Formats: sequence, structure tokens, C-alpha cells
Amino acid sequence: MVTGATGLLGSHIVQSLVEQGFEVNALVRSYRNHSRWQRDGVQVYHGNLCDREHLYLAMQNCQAVIHAAADTSPASHYYRRFKAVNVDPTSSLIDLSLQMGMQRFIFISTANCFAFGDRDHPGNEEKPAETWTLRSGYIKSKLQAQQLVLQAVKDQGLPAIIMNPTFLLGNEEEPRSSNTIFRPARLPIIPTASGGKNFVDVRHVANTCIKGLHTGEPGECFLLAGVNASYREFYLKVLEIQGKQKPILVLPSWLLRTFGWVVYRMSYRLGQPTSINPWNMRLISSNAYYSNSKARNLLNLPASDLEEMIRMYYAD
Repeated sequence: MVTGATGLLGSHIVQSLVEQGFEVNALVRSYRNHSRWQRDGVQVYHGNLCDREHLYLAMQNCQAVIHAAADTSPASHYYRRFKAVNVDPTSSLIDLSLQMGMQRFIFISTANCFAFGDRDHPGNEEKPAETWTLRSGYIKSKLQAQQLVLQAVKDQGLPAIIMNPTFLLGNEEEPRSSNTIFRPARLPIIPTASGGKNFVDVRHVANTCIKGLHTGEPGECFLLAGVNASYREFYLKVLEIQGKQKPILVLPSWLLRTFGWVVYRMSYRLGQPTSINPWNMRLISSNAYYSNSKARNLLNLPASDLEEMIRMYYAD
């Protein structure tokens, strides 16, 4: 059973599972989004991730769960919103998996559960996230859900492993949060932060998650990372692929963080969520780089190519 089957990663997981001969129960929120799964090997269940009964029905006749659904919106830092989607359903899936005797539980977490590093010393699975990053409701909720899974492995023998992907890039059939990073490239002058992040090919992440069905010891976490690149390097590659020349304006960290505080206070007074807050501004001003050594060595995670990922995004 795959949750989040219409999401960027979830849809690639379902497609790869079917291509490899698996039968899949796909949990989706809306009938509008699941027409692509009207095919042999996929049983679509329309349901609410937060409804335990819907989860139970979708898990019937399954031997494994790949939990890829999550609220990843950067437009809110309120923890309660993220807890309802990212933490509580994970708890229900853990309980149901134990009751129903699932042979494998794969939890799709985030690289942000671990501390990032620089190019010379990228982050790995050994160092937990820095405290200030937990001001992000998304990161805090994913870390708490990850801890629930690890505790269930330790206390109840849940046969689970955790995948921690970085920023996913690839072909998208519908607008998603990853679109945001491409929007500045449409402007006459491209504004960007001084930091960078790790970009990973969504196809490689999907296939590596499937490998986790039979590889990896319960309780292990795997950073699924690809290419470490600054935002300036990213936009230079976008312009190269487009055959365009535009100036790139790198905004200093102090300016972005000040702007973040101003917008955050205004949005708080108005009761309107916003992705512009001091914590997100600090994140994008940081070099959030990670190593994929463990996943590469134990799960054979392929190398990602930044140019190829960007070309896939722009492909028809």
C-alpha cells in the first residue's frame, strides 16, 4: 500500500512498483487526481489519510506499506497543521501495520531531520537536526513522525526503515511545491539566496525506496541525496539549458532574514500563513548539503545529474 500516490514521489513509486511486477493499493485524496492509475496492478482507494478506517481498508491484502504522503507546504510554520497530516496518520499506520502483520514499513521522511553541512563536510545520518530548524512546522512534524517509527522498531519490532530524501526534482504532471524554485528564472533579473541545497532525481529515490522492501535493517535511516549546488549554480544551469542570459542577484543573508521577520510579524497579525519567515529565510541562506554515502553503498542509490533533472522538469 502506498500513501501519497498522486504526489511527486508517490506517483513515481507506484509507477516503478507496477513496472517491477508488484500489485499496489494506492491511497489518494481525490478522484480527480487518480485517472493515471486506472491500469492493471493498481487498486485505487479514495480516502482521507487522517481517517483510520480508510487506512485499514487500503491496507487489505498488502504485505508492505510505503508511507509517502505528507503536507510539505512552506506556507505555514504552525505545527498543529502539520501534526494532523504528518504525525497522527503515521501513528495510525504504525499501529495498523503491527496489527495486520506487515512484513515491511517504509517511512518517507526528509533529509531535514539531520543536520546539514558544507561541501567539504556534508551532513550525514549521524548528526540530528539543529534546534533552530525545528521552528519549521514541517521539519518538526517529520522529525516527530520519524521518532515514532524508530520507537516502534525498538519497542514493538516494527520492520521499518526510513528514507530521508533531499529536494526532489523530476518530471511533474501537476503543479507542486518544487515548482517554486523555478519561478525566479522567469524574471528579467533572477533573485536568489546566498545558500544552496541538495537536489536528487525523484526516479532514483522512488526505485531506492522499493529496494528498501527487501534491503536494510529495521531502524536504519538512509539519506537519499544527489547533487550539492548553490542556488546561483542552479540558476546558471537553468539559463544554460534555456539558452538565455540573465543577471543573477544574490541577496545577502541579513537582508533575507530581516525581510522574513517583517513579513512574518505582518502575517501573524493578519492571521495569514506565509512561507516568508525568518526560519525559512535562514534555511535558504544556508548551504544545506548532504552526503549519500550510506545509501549509495548499501542501497546502490544512483548518482543524480543536475542538468538531467532540470531538463526532465522542462520536458513536455
